[in-house]
Amino acid sequence: MTSREDALSLLGSVLELFDQHVNDNLSVRGHDAAVVGLFSRARTLLDAGRVLIEAHHAEEAMMLGRALYTESLWLMKLDAAGDERARYSLKWSMGSLQSGVKLVKTGLKQGGFTEDQANEALGYITAEQEAIQAYQRKHNIGSLKSFPDEETLAAELGRLRDLQPFLFGHHMVHGSEVSHVWRRELDPETGHYRVAWESHDEAVDAAVAAFLGRSALYSNQATCHIVGWPEPATFDELLAETSRLEEMATNH
Repeated sequence: MTSREDALSLLGSVLELFDQHVNDNLSVRGHDAAVVGLFSRARTLLDAGRVLIEAHHAEEAMMLGRALYTESLWLMKLDAAGDERARYSLKWSMGSLQSGVKLVKTGLKQGGFTEDQANEALGYITAEQEAIQAYQRKHNIGSLKSFPDEETLAAELGRLRDLQPFLFGHHMVHGSEVSHVWRRELDPETGHYRVAWESHDEAVDAAVAAFLGRSALYSNQATCHIVGWPEPATFDELLAETSRLEEMATNH
């Protein structure tokens, strides 16, 4: 197979690990609700990234890889936190709700929400925040803790090898000069640029697939640990395949 075919095959195999649990009914404690959402997003971000690579948009798949990397670090941190997991997950939930307040108020100001809709949404957010605080008191959960930044978490959790592609994904999201590299081609004869709609660089396909696949694998593993599922038997094999793809990309 070509490195492109290998890349798509890897992502398909990793997706199968998630799909093994598609019909599982999760019974988790209240503070682990975030784990369920992060697990689901890991699967959908991976699948969307695969679709983009298949459509010759591997660089755009890096945008999704950026989010997947961050959220895989959160899941790994929740797994490693043990008895302190609730302090991190509840803090994340509170922060997410608070950011929703700005979203609603902006929507109201710009006409995206009616006043009644905004009041209903803000009432929901307040009720959820109060429920979290009540849960925290009921279960004697200490002061809440924020997730460290990606670089700190990567160093702590052994994920520094993927920090560079994460930062590359950051450039893709924000449209810096770096993000234009594969979107234009210089005609050496005229000195003019022409638009490049697609990327057919199999080394890029392989590198992006390795990045996506590794983050998804660690997300899956951490979730299995937290909810009590058996760890996938093929985890080590697929993790090794991400390294092989990465080496293929480097030596292309």
